[in-house]
Amino acid sequence: AFLEDREGFHLRTKPASEGLMYCLGRCPDLLSRLGQIQVRTRLSAGLLDIEGPAKYIPEIQKLIPNSTSKDFALLSHLGPLENPLSVADDVLRFLLNNHI
Repeated sequence: AFLEDREGFHLRTKPASEGLMYCLGRCPDLLSRLGQIQVRTRLSAGLLDIEGPAKYIPEIQKLIPNSTSKDFALLSHLGPLENPLSVADDVLRFLLNNHI
């Protein structure tokens, strides 16, 4: 989410909160639990920074039943901020096609 002030728009997430997300992501049994996801799942990856989170998508997709992925070749892992309409269009199509 964004916060607007006199200087413009800023990410609402504070640096300390974002850092905490990385700590929480180290849940030791996280990967073993992905197979328990029961809803159709869409994984998205921006390929401009393939050495970032995008490189894990193929392996994560193997672990999540009934999942699909979408590569955004011209976006980085911040794709929703770089091209929100393209990402939102894909999400909307996925939701409509899967009756979610």
